[in-house]
Amino acid sequence: MKAIYILVLLVLSMTLAIGCSNVNSKSVDMNAIREVAWNSISNQDKQQLNLVWKNAEVTKIKFDEMINEYSIPEGAEPKEIENLYKVTFDKNHVIFVDGNTKKVVGTISKE
Repeated sequence: MKAIYILVLLVLSMTLAIGCSNVNSKSVDMNAIREVAWNSISNQDKQQLNLVWKNAEVTKIKFDEMINEYSIPEGAEPKEIENLYKVTFDKNHVIFVDGNTKKVVGTISKE
């Protein structure tokens, strides 16, 4: 009887441990996305922005939102990205980052 209780406890513990590890692996580190975007900005623009990069707004958006919100010439659209993030430092500096690869896939810089 003791063996059954130990076995049940072990199975429950393993299920809990596996469940928790999957949650952590799926979460996206917003600071990493923000840092990738900040590092893509030129030093001159960084000085002009005069803000702390950690204050940039990071939002997950749909690929179609990026295409519709910004004028991208027909035929110049990037491949569709599943985990797309928009990092906004100010109204003139918007960076799009692929959440899977942590690479910049688009930049909107209005001066």
